[in-house]
Amino acid sequence: MGVKKYVHQLTRSLGFDFYSLKDKVDDEVMRLNWLKRMNIRTVFDIGANEGQFAAMIRNLLPAAIIYSFEPIPFCYQKLVEHFKDDNNFKAFNIGSGDKEEEIGMNVNDYSPSSSLLEINELHVKNFRHTAHTQKQLIKIKPLDAMMDQFTITTPLMVKIDTQGYENKVITGGKALLAKADVIMIELSYQSLYKGQTLFHDIYNSLYDLGFQYHGNFEQLLSPVDGSVLQSDGIFLKRQQKQ
Repeated sequence: MGVKKYVHQLTRSLGFDFYSLKDKVDDEVMRLNWLKRMNIRTVFDIGANEGQFAAMIRNLLPAAIIYSFEPIPFCYQKLVEHFKDDNNFKAFNIGSGDKEEEIGMNVNDYSPSSSLLEINELHVKNFRHTAHTQKQLIKIKPLDAMMDQFTITTPLMVKIDTQGYENKVITGGKALLAKADVIMIELSYQSLYKGQTLFHDIYNSLYDLGFQYHGNFEQLLSPVDGSVLQSDGIFLKRQQKQ
């Protein structure tokens, strides 16, 4: 998500695996210690890639149930391999959206930039290594249509990182999101994908579902001019007035 995507690409080009660095994992776990205080018991990881976020959550919440969703087959296989011995982990080789369908996904050479939307020129201008994509047919299902496959113990956290498709995930997952206590979602301030929904509309959608914006976990800055492109926004369920 956010900054991590760009830094991960940079460090890999230098011969390092960013997500294997213990100091970085420890830093992220420390900055999310408030999730431990909330006693989060179930985590939905929508847009899991190879399991980077799920690995961080497992370090932080060793007993939590994690449901990860990743539609790209080769990323899904790596995800499953990483968690093959984890009995509280379940992966789905499927994308999340507002309806059930098969659709051509734009699979990028840099997999975290893959999207169901076409990549915008602004994206490539800022991150040249994302210039090439190819279509791959994947399956999409609304989260609410899969509720019978989940055992949800609250408190619940939902993380959504779907490269511009977040609004479709919200539309198809309102019943699930209604059970959530925390939502962490990728928010865009400039259009990196064609037709994507930006911060204001995502904010309004989640506010209407009963969530309050509580700041960012990370931000992605443009390497061209330093402007904020994306952030990983945190939304907490609003407390009902007595």
